[in-house]
Amino acid sequence: MIRWRSKSSWLIYPRNNGARSLVVKLWFVEPESRVRFSPSTQKYEKNNCLCASRPKMKSILILNPDNVTKEVAATFKTRSAARGVVFDGNKNVALLPVAAHNYFKLPGGGIEEGEDKTEAFRRECLEEIGSSVEVIRKLGSVVEYRTESGLVQTSYCFVGKTIGKRKEVAFTKHEIVEGFKEPLWLSLDKAIELMANQADNYEGKFIVERDTFLLKKVKQLGIE
Repeated sequence: MIRWRSKSSWLIYPRNNGARSLVVKLWFVEPESRVRFSPSTQKYEKNNCLCASRPKMKSILILNPDNVTKEVAATFKTRSAARGVVFDGNKNVALLPVAAHNYFKLPGGGIEEGEDKTEAFRRECLEEIGSSVEVIRKLGSVVEYRTESGLVQTSYCFVGKTIGKRKEVAFTKHEIVEGFKEPLWLSLDKAIELMANQADNYEGKFIVERDTFLLKKVKQLGIE
């Protein structure tokens, strides 16, 4: 992407009759060099200056067990969500028990209309694990093709760290029916181990595979 900057120049026209010189200010624009991504800061920069543009998240996982074609997927509903791995000050991660279906999940949920992906992630963390969260890294996007639900879900995934004191969780009625319980705070290895529990419903099987992948991805990257 090319960004533009404006520059100005002054031209001075002297007059022979001794009158005051005429001064004219000219404006023009020229393209700046291309914006680049800095892995160290996880931000887009130009000459070490932050740029306002934001790229799409890279895809890191596609779950399509039924090999749904593009034509069929075009008939499905779509849903966008924000979720991720959250560490506390003791380097433990949050896992939510979903007791009604025998599995665990990472905090996260649907993005509301007009809501920023990062803000959606922070809001979901506050609601589901009772913690304000600072985003420390973007992991990427995960796309799920759920044939039985006629749904294509795209999850924008982050790594976060808790800040401040924990508050009470605020589960929705649906989450309470699904058996959501207070979050467990576990070591990364223990969390991966618990994710081996087999969900007994269709949606849960996608969740377990997706969230296990995210936990293992964080371990592989050495984030804590």
